[in-house]
Amino acid sequence: EKDLPEGGLPKPDFLVTTTCACGTHLKWFQVASRRFGVPLFLLDVPYNISGADSDNLDPSHVEFYVSQLRELVDFLEKHTGKSLDEDELRETVALSNRTSELWMEIQSFRRAVPAPMDARDAFSAVFFMLCIPGTRMAVDFYEKLRDEVKERVENGVGVVEDERFRLVWDNLPLWFNLKIFEYLNGLGAVVVAETFSHVWAGSLDSSKPLESLARKYLPNFANASVDRKVDVILNLVRDFRADGVILATNWGCRMMSIGETIIRDVVYRKLGVPSLIIDVDSSDWRNYDEAQVKDKIETFLETLQ
Repeated sequence: EKDLPEGGLPKPDFLVTTTCACGTHLKWFQVASRRFGVPLFLLDVPYNISGADSDNLDPSHVEFYVSQLRELVDFLEKHTGKSLDEDELRETVALSNRTSELWMEIQSFRRAVPAPMDARDAFSAVFFMLCIPGTRMAVDFYEKLRDEVKERVENGVGVVEDERFRLVWDNLPLWFNLKIFEYLNGLGAVVVAETFSHVWAGSLDSSKPLESLARKYLPNFANASVDRKVDVILNLVRDFRADGVILATNWGCRMMSIGETIIRDVVYRKLGVPSLIIDVDSSDWRNYDEAQVKDKIETFLETLQ
């Protein structure tokens, strides 16, 4: 299409989607499958009702996820005419695991006071963890980023000179306005951790590639009860010595915003740390009221002070 960036995406030969993500994805891909007249594979993922982490998952859930991955392999082999290279799969999983290790090492440096890196950089750099973790490019990029962030910590260089407030951000950012984090910096506030930066990481075992992929993705926020998100946010607030939490809703993916009032209440009851809920959409700017959002943020920071 001429009116789309770079002419839009190329016509697919087949489509793959999963229930372990925003609930709208399935309907999008069904429409695309009909429009382009190409086959669609749905990776059906069991819902992690208990909110268990990767070590305590229901064994039947892991087994079912692995069976779905095997069906996906069959589907790909059929539509590409190529067989799965087990050795290459293990190499890719090993690279993905290294990418995850480096990404989490980078996050650990953000515990320092002052914080060496904030959310704007993190939401940009998470691309490699999210989209191409099993590549040498991802490993090389994160090694350089890790070294840069480490050097900033060693030299006491922070995002802002006078760090007054340390914040945890839940959910997606305003992709169309990442400058909101610069605005926070101007008020002496730094987002030192985001749930999004942590939810896509996870260890992988190249000797058990399919099982470890199942254990990495079954605990994902989009596929687990609110208990899982509560536990993660509590740990982030403790580990990063946060003064407050910003819970950004996402109208485009309501399931990722379920339980925000529960999270707010539990974090305050257990840690005495307050939260701010801002009702926005991560991608659609048409209903975004910047003045209203900034007013809420300023009032929240005054409360923290």
